Amino acid sequence: MTEPSESVTSTGRIAALLVDLGSDSAATRNRAHQELVSLRKAAVNPLIGALRTSTEYGRGQAAKALGEIGDVSAAPALAKALADDKFDVRWLAARAVVALGRTGLSALMQALIERPDSTLLRESAHHVLHDEAHEKWNNQLVPVIQALEGSDPEAEAPVAAMKALQAIRNQPTRPTMKAGGESR
Repeated sequence: MTEPSESVTSTGRIAALLVDLGSDSAATRNRAHQELVSLRKAAVNPLIGALRTSTEYGRGQAAKALGEIGDVSAAPALAKALADDKFDVRWLAARAVVALGRTGLSALMQALIERPDSTLLRESAHHVLHDEAHEKWNNQLVPVIQALEGSDPEAEAPVAAMKALQAIRNQPTRPTMKAGGESR
């Protein structure tokens, strides 16, 4: 008798954890959440899928886990989850977008450009931009906030978001510091 491959076993385990992520039991959800976060990269794509297909609990926990894992490949899916019909899912997706920093903001701006007609997305974007500190890009983001608060956000927000996205993408990243204060 042959042993199942590790990838088949882990794929099955991840699938079971995703089911548990949508459980009515908080203890079951929390255990599944922690285990999925511990899997890091292996859990990212399945969690992105859960943002679209799971229960309300599962979608929210998937967003939360993706924010904790911090894999930037999840940014577009998290930005899309900002338009979820459930407030808790949107709230957790907003926190995850913030946790992804520059990449999360870029995905949010792109979502506003592509889907300006989504009231839920615009409301979530306002929360992210207004309530969550983004001091580094404050000058670029204030016009987006003003557009979201304006009389015609469907028309004004995409234009402001495009300008902000260009500014965010063009802003150089700061060099990381090595021990002893030297730049890399």
